[in-house]
Amino acid sequence: MQRPAPFGKYILLDRISVGGMAEVHRGKTTGVEGFARRVAVKRILPHLAEDQRFVRMFIAEAKMAARLHHANIAQVMELGRVADEHFIAMEYVSGRDLLSVRHHMRKTGHQVPLDLAAFVGAQVAEGLAYAHDQRDETGRLLGIVHRDVSPQNVLVSFDGAVKLIDFGIAKAATADHIATRAGVLKGKFSYMTPEQIEGRGTVDHRSDIFSLGAVLWELLTSERLFDGDNDFVVLERVREAQVAAPSTHRPDIPPALDRIVLKALARSPEDRYQHAGEFAEALSRFVYTLGMGSPGQRLRTWMREVFAEHFAEEKAREAFDRRVVMTSDGQVLELPEDVDEEEPTELWAPSFDELDQVDGIAAPPMVSTPPPAVRVEPTPAGERVTVDQRPPPPARAPAPVRRPARSSRLPLALAIVGLLAAAGAGVAWWLQRGGAPEAVELTLRIDPPDNLTLLLDGRPLGATRSPVVQAGLAPGKHTVVVERPGYVRWSATVPLGARPRELVDVNLRPHAPVMVHFDITPPEAEITLNDRTLTAAERRGAVKLPATAPVSVRISAAGYQPLETTLTPGDKPTQAVQYVLQATPGQLFVESQPPAVVFLNGERVGRTPLSGHAVDVTRPVKLRLEAPGHQVLEEVLHFGDQRTMTLSKQLAPL
Repeated sequence: MQRPAPFGKYILLDRISVGGMAEVHRGKTTGVEGFARRVAVKRILPHLAEDQRFVRMFIAEAKMAARLHHANIAQVMELGRVADEHFIAMEYVSGRDLLSVRHHMRKTGHQVPLDLAAFVGAQVAEGLAYAHDQRDETGRLLGIVHRDVSPQNVLVSFDGAVKLIDFGIAKAATADHIATRAGVLKGKFSYMTPEQIEGRGTVDHRSDIFSLGAVLWELLTSERLFDGDNDFVVLERVREAQVAAPSTHRPDIPPALDRIVLKALARSPEDRYQHAGEFAEALSRFVYTLGMGSPGQRLRTWMREVFAEHFAEEKAREAFDRRVVMTSDGQVLELPEDVDEEEPTELWAPSFDELDQVDGIAAPPMVSTPPPAVRVEPTPAGERVTVDQRPPPPARAPAPVRRPARSSRLPLALAIVGLLAAAGAGVAWWLQRGGAPEAVELTLRIDPPDNLTLLLDGRPLGATRSPVVQAGLAPGKHTVVVERPGYVRWSATVPLGARPRELVDVNLRPHAPVMVHFDITPPEAEITLNDRTLTAAERRGAVKLPATAPVSVRISAAGYQPLETTLTPGDKPTQAVQYVLQATPGQLFVESQPPAVVFLNGERVGRTPLSGHAVDVTRPVKLRLEAPGHQVLEEVLHFGDQRTMTLSKQLAPL
């Protein structure tokens, strides 16, 4: 997390995201009488700030979005400039985007309730309908088309609000808009439309309806609609637009909702809803027929329950933000805390006791490490042996003292000694009774109680939750092993036979977290761990992760195929992982008059019309066209940020 810094009249608190052209920061602005408001501040990336083309696009975005005042569109509050750096100050939405929602549902194996998914879709459609209907001062339609309706650009707040963001590539039919060059595809490939890919001419508002249909299809099913190994495959599947009903992936979806979604995803614009308001009305009618009550209130409750951890983190950030102020001379200060310490922002969220073990926080000097607590207590079922492997909570001291590392073997050895001592007392009691029971029942009570793997005498037990009861055990010594991801393996030999029932309490000790350095090619790639995107500083340095616990990893960069995998760190204190993204091939479409033979980088690849030929866009491509009786045409192509290029050439006669 970055340190708060001044930026004009704003305080930049931390970076939320970074894209190919701009970065967005969570910020704060203050005024008189204690007025304060949280904002999102969007800035052009430093290496593009001097590119006037990008600056003009950035300003056009702000002007476009500033026209829009609707409950389902994030409000732009200001277009400004600090020194030579342009920025946009926008409404800050505290919640999750639909991509995070879909990933969470897929990860947990749950589904978004039908009424809530349809309600979200209806809200986005309402916002689009408003934008599509905007007119200029003369009453002429502006022709605004968002053209980037995707899960990342739909936010759902913890208060149940739905907001459409990022009109960065929106296009209006006004004289001052920036024209889009023919053949350059804008937007995210999976949420484009057949007419965009085929370049059929003007892309109108019905393109947004198709894209929203794709977003809703994925929200309902937690699956990708148009997916493939590379962008070329994805584009071809979008172009074909062969869409299966959502109910084929989720049987509880009724036919009425299938029909609504499939109509929005019709390949031909003429077969779709002709206005986003019609799409919104159809979804709203469907929500009403379910009779589930207020969908907005239900969405608010559902978001706070499903993303309880993120909601708690957001509340902690709000508490931190309130303590950050800027003085009249532009200095940013953090006021003293009057509440509990801010929640950790790492993916690993340790308890206070775990922090003491891992980081050696302030504590008085210790001469020796106390042994684990071993208690023998009488119970109605016999005597209970309690073994606590965790060290006691530390006492606080004014001066921080680094606690020396402790051996993980000592508590285990002392625990075994304690068990044997307890067993000795039990043997005496057994001798007085005159014999041992024929079979013993062993109960293991384990903390934490879930996601467990247990072995008894080397044999796996089917139970994964505590308490675990194992009956019919023969008297004698039995080896018990307890494992849990992220925790130290627990093992002990438990003597049985003194009583017909034994109860053993096991308190697992968490592994110390590990520091993981990510070596990524290309280095500017975005890294998301468990739905949290790393900051630039974290990408350059190291990230604290729980040892031996799996972490979901997604790496993406413009012009490269995204990578999704699962990382399970070992227990080494520091380690490095390396990932290399594969560049996405581009596509070249060439037409000519007359038809000609096509050579690319000296290699014959076919004849015109050449359709969707894969090329390496990371380097220049030398094009050569030859036709009998005509002059040879040669040209060097530079794709730049494009992934698709369409050329139409006329060869001159000899």
